[in-house]
Amino acid sequence: MDSCILIPPELAVGPSHVGDQTNFLEMSISVWSAQTLRPGTVFLPDQGRVVLDRLEVYTYLKKDDVRHEFGNYDDIQVVDDRRVRHCNWVRFLRSAEKQDDVSLVGYREKDRVYFKVLKRVPPNTELLAAFQRDVQEQDSAAATAESRRLFMEFTAPLFAALQQRLGEHGSTNGPDLPVKRR
Repeated sequence: MDSCILIPPELAVGPSHVGDQTNFLEMSISVWSAQTLRPGTVFLPDQGRVVLDRLEVYTYLKKDDVRHEFGNYDDIQVVDDRRVRHCNWVRFLRSAEKQDDVSLVGYREKDRVYFKVLKRVPPNTELLAAFQRDVQEQDSAAATAESRRLFMEFTAPLFAALQQRLGEHGSTNGPDLPVKRR
C-alpha cells in the first residue's frame, strides 16, 4: 500500500527484526535511526517531513495499543481508486520488551507528547521505545498509596488499644468513655 509518513529527517522506517506474530500476510515495519542520535534529543509525533513509501501494511493498530495515547496518527483513504495510508512515524514505533533495549521514551508534559532519546543510537539501528504514562497521575497515585500506608501505620495501634480497652470493659460505654445523653 502506498504510504505517506510524517517522520523527522533523523529517522526512517524499514523492516523490523521481529515479525508481527498476529498477521503473517503483512510486513513488520519499525522506526530506525537514519543517523547517530544523541542522548537528550527530543522528537514530536507531528514533527518532520512527509515521506512516500510502499509498505505492505494494511491493518490499523488495535484500539488498546499504547501508541494511541502517544500521538499515533493513522488513516487509510481511497485516492484515485487506490488505498493510501496517511500516518506518522509513531504508527511504526515498537515497544521494547526489555528495559535494556529501550532507546527512547515517550512521555506527556502539559498535553504534549515527546519522545526523548535515552542513549547514543548509531545509524541504522531499530528504535525501541518505553511509554511513560502520565507522570502526574503516577505521582498522585503513589502519594495516595503512601498516605494510606502512613494512616494505617499510625492509626492501627490506636484502634488496637481502643478495641482492647472496649474488650476489658465488655461494653461500648465503659467507665472511661463518654455516654451520649439527651
